[in-house]
This record gives sequence, C-alpha cells and structure tokens, in this order.
Amino acid sequence: MSNIGKSHDFEKSQNKLREFSKNIPEKTNFKSFEEDSGIFGMFNHKVTGSELNIFVNDVQDELINQKQVSIKIIREFETIYNTFDSLDKEYIQSILIAQNSAEVASKHALDSAKRAEQNTKALQLLVKKLQEKRKILGIDGNLDVINKKLASRINLLTILSIVSITFSIGLSIFIFLK
Repeated sequence: MSNIGKSHDFEKSQNKLREFSKNIPEKTNFKSFEEDSGIFGMFNHKVTGSELNIFVNDVQDELINQKQVSIKIIREFETIYNTFDSLDKEYIQSILIAQNSAEVASKHALDSAKRAEQNTKALQLLVKKLQEKRKILGIDGNLDVINKKLASRINLLTILSIVSITFSIGLSIFIFLK
C-alpha cells in the first residue's frame, strides 16, 4: 500500500475518533413525583401505579441508552487500535525504506571508494614503473609532465570518490526525510 493510502487510513481513523468524542450523551433528568396534594397542597400525595410505571419506563429507556453508549465506547476501542496500528505501520515502513536506501547508498559509496582506491593504486604502480623505466632509459624531461598529469588524475579520482560518497549519503538522507 502506498504512503498516501496509509496516511489516509490514519486520518480516517483519527477523524472517526474526533467525531465520537464530540457525541457526549446529555444529562438525564427524571421527572419528580408530586409530593403534595389536595387543597392548598396540605396533604401528602401517594404515588399511583401509573405514575410509577411512567417513572420505571423512563429509567428503562435511560438504561437502554446507557447500554448503547457503552457499546459505542467499546466499539471505538477498535478505531483507536486501528489508528495506532496504521500510524505504527506507516512509521515502521518509512524507517525500513530509509534504512534500505541508506544501505544501498552505503554499498554504492563503498564500491566507488574501492574502485577509486584500485585506480589510485594502479596509477601509483604505473608511475613507479614509469620512473623505473625513465631511469633505465635515461629520459627525464617528458616523464615529469606525465607524473604531474598522473598525480592530478589521482587527485581527481580521490575527489570523485569523496563526491560519490557524499552524494550517496545525501541521497539516503533525502529518501529518509521524504
């Protein structure tokens, strides 16, 4: 799955949690029984069966409502789990991609460094052989120019090796931050 899809999963779960948190149940208000009755409220009121039935129905409705809220809360734990799971997967996936990119870049840098070292050794050996031949043949003037060019090429290969390593490291960092 692409990073966009994973990011979408995380945002979707996060939005579901945000919506759920806004749905707070209202406070329950049960109707009170009348306490006074008769002329001028001078007598105590006896609760009738129908008044008690109405109250019991209200309590039952509230218990049903509370149970539904409890069920919603329990179901939201799945959303919470999915939110953390998608975030965790995205984070781990990005670390693995960055690690893989760093390993590839490091391998390329090491290969480049080895090639540069081999080229440097080969050029140094060539210079040494040419200096030996120069002494044997008695040639001095032209080999100095060759020595200077070979030395500059050795320096150039060293610089290219450093640039290659730096580029590989920079590429790894770029891929990690992407």
